[in-house]
Amino acid sequence: MKQLKGWDQRVTEARHDPVELPVSETETLQIDYPSKKRINALNAASRTGDLDGMTLALLGPEAGQRVLDLAEDQPGDILDGLLVDVLDAFGLRTGKAPETAPDTSPTSPNGSTDTATLLSTTSP
Repeated sequence: MKQLKGWDQRVTEARHDPVELPVSETETLQIDYPSKKRINALNAASRTGDLDGMTLALLGPEAGQRVLDLAEDQPGDILDGLLVDVLDAFGLRTGKAPETAPDTSPTSPNGSTDTATLLSTTSP
């Protein structure tokens, strides 16, 4: 009988290094790869267009809230590029063009990336 890889081995292989987001000369936020629970929350928030929910789910509660606080009085589309960068860093963006191909990413009417259309799901 063929034996599958064990759970512990799968967990070890699935680990990703965190990414860092410098927000000032003295402050850097660490963003950990989202758990299955956070991916589900990210997908739910993206279906309803809840940008705050997407930010909290993708960046985690601490880093996400800090970014939301920083973004409060900034232009409305400031989070779009950040979320796409984090999705790219973790390989979670759907429909991403290869590095050498021209950019064919979906954009919103104001030219910013439509974050909700770029999320990939981990469930069927």
